[in-house]
Amino acid sequence: MRRLKIAIRVAAIVLVFIGVTAAILRIVWVDDLAVRADPLRNITLKRLAIVDPHADERLAHMRRFDRTYAMSPKMTLLHVAPGALLLVLMLLQFSSRIRSRFPSFHRWSGRVTILAGLAAVVTAFYFAVVRPFAGTAEASAGFLFGAIFVVSLVLGFLAARRRDFAAHREWMIRAAAVAFGIASMRLVMSVLDPLMTIFGASATAVFAASLWSGWIVMLFIAELWIRASRGQWAAERRFAAGPL
Repeated sequence: MRRLKIAIRVAAIVLVFIGVTAAILRIVWVDDLAVRADPLRNITLKRLAIVDPHADERLAHMRRFDRTYAMSPKMTLLHVAPGALLLVLMLLQFSSRIRSRFPSFHRWSGRVTILAGLAAVVTAFYFAVVRPFAGTAEASAGFLFGAIFVVSLVLGFLAARRRDFAAHREWMIRAAAVAFGIASMRLVMSVLDPLMTIFGASATAVFAASLWSGWIVMLFIAELWIRASRGQWAAERRFAAGPL
């Protein structure tokens, strides 16, 4: 269990780093981040000896992807900045040392986490549902997992208000899984893109598959962790509370 906890903690730190870095890069290059990053993909495919059958359309797809953000720079900022803050705060929220040593910080940062999460998800609905790059496949994923995120945040907050900390922990883990899922999607895409390109998949198909896979994998891992750690977490809570 200890090794699993360390592995999850390291993975969470990596995902936060990826998510925050992506947010900063999108703020800096709001107009053309995807276009700037695409040459790295071409180098990777070349080294793997993979030919993209949609290479002639690729630049147009990347420009269309960037255009969504370039046309709404304020909405982009309202999405990526709270999103980056959300990832950092969620990482701190799950620190047992911070919870025990700085309970006031945990409570107030928790409220900021919820506000940042709601800001990020509302703007995410705009990009994923109203103006999706990958059509219905992206819009349906954005709506479904965005709804799961909002429900998890609300139920986690209500559980904390009634001091049901076991339920609060589990709902916040689910919310974190969705939040981290958009970062894990980038890792998933690094694997799916070459594989799907071999079979002639388009950029929109790869993007949609990566979204669905990233979120599903993260929620699956979250549920496994919730079930595996319930007993230990309850024991730690009883120990911290002392004798009745």
